[in-house]
Amino acid sequence: MLDALKAHPGYRRRGIAAQLTDRRLGGLGIHEEGRLESMLVERLPLPLRAANAVPRVVPRDGRMRNLIIDKAWFAPGRLDAAR
Repeated sequence: MLDALKAHPGYRRRGIAAQLTDRRLGGLGIHEEGRLESMLVERLPLPLRAANAVPRVVPRDGRMRNLIIDKAWFAPGRLDAAR
């Protein structure tokens, strides 16, 4: 797994919202697990296929990739930065 992480250096990232004065207003962590592993859905039962037609939860190629957003924070009084 360590080799896979080296092959995909963008696996973990941090995002920061800041003002022009470099004052940090908020941020979050992003973990792109889909770069390391994925789940392949080969067959869906008919009712689930029908339910998946509009919101498209399972992609057409059937490959599910995880993207985790965590450690979200914002400065006191700056809820707008979290949006």
